[in-house]
Amino acid sequence: MSSPQQQEQQPSPAEDAVIAALAVFLGSVLAVKAIHLPRVLVARLESLGLATKAIKAAGDMAMEPPLTGRGRFGSPAPETATTTVRTVKADEPEMRARYVVAAAKRLTRAITLGVYPQALRVEAIYLKQHRAAGQNRAKAAAALDEVATQSGPWLMWQARMDDRTTADCAALNGRLFTINNLPSGLIPGAVHPHCRCRAVPAF
Repeated sequence: MSSPQQQEQQPSPAEDAVIAALAVFLGSVLAVKAIHLPRVLVARLESLGLATKAIKAAGDMAMEPPLTGRGRFGSPAPETATTTVRTVKADEPEMRARYVVAAAKRLTRAITLGVYPQALRVEAIYLKQHRAAGQNRAKAAAALDEVATQSGPWLMWQARMDDRTTADCAALNGRLFTINNLPSGLIPGAVHPHCRCRAVPAF
């Protein structure tokens, strides 16, 4: 069975509209105490041709604790946070909304193929990886924030150069950047799972 990432396609305009509605809900205070997706959002997902059973399963998984662990569903970053940390927080509801639509599509296909129980197990593994990536991104953003607070806005990308270094990280090694203008929008330490890059003072 291929991984969920390999199965995903770009959302259609109709899916983008549903993702936007989901993101508004997931970033609101209403989502803090909710256990399931509201019926109106389930209906919008059903209008995309997705199975109710798949929608509810994907929604329940998405309503678990947030990726970053910084409070429930899009709680604001501290006022002192930099643009990088704020962006990580602001992305959270949309990331979760995109996950709901993509997971519901995958699970609907699995129902059609008669492999729903197996797909549900794969989805749980994928969600765990998805959460780990979110937590890694939040941790990397906080580390970046700390270096910038101590040394000023100009930073240098430092990759751990050895036989495990990826091509992307090697290409970024030595790049100068500011905390509010990251190279290619990437955060040191969050380019890929187990990324060992870090930001160091440039001067």
